[in-house]
Amino acid sequence: MRRDWWAPLTGVAFVVLVIVSFIVAGEPPDANSPPQEIIDHYVDNKDAVMIGSLLSVIAAALLVFFGAVLRSALRAAEGPGGVLSAVAFAGTIIMATGAALDATISFALADRAVTQDVVGRTGAALEAAGVGRAASVPADTLGAR
Repeated sequence: MRRDWWAPLTGVAFVVLVIVSFIVAGEPPDANSPPQEIIDHYVDNKDAVMIGSLLSVIAAALLVFFGAVLRSALRAAEGPGGVLSAVAFAGTIIMATGAALDATISFALADRAVTQDVVGRTGAALEAAGVGRAASVPADTLGAR
């Protein structure tokens, strides 16, 4: 009894996980949105964005496995000297790498937005307390890194 019947299902699992990750993470604000709106989005949806990012990385790994299955099937069908299987596999690697990078950036934005928000508010609180701009500059600078 062959056990490789499950291998093509990695493609189905990839699609399902991508859809679930998009639903969980939600839609980020446009790049033209004001900076505070973008920060607020990542602060308010930190956990959802991080979970969606994790699901995207798992989906990217499944895509690589599906690409290997696809390459094997195409290689068997095209015979010696065919390049379609290599091109298809390279495409899945490129797409999986892009998805993993996108998920990493989203995860970092969600993680850093909370720090940025807290540090920015600290600088504003120092100014409001009358400590002066000189004391709040280091707090603002820390948030900008």
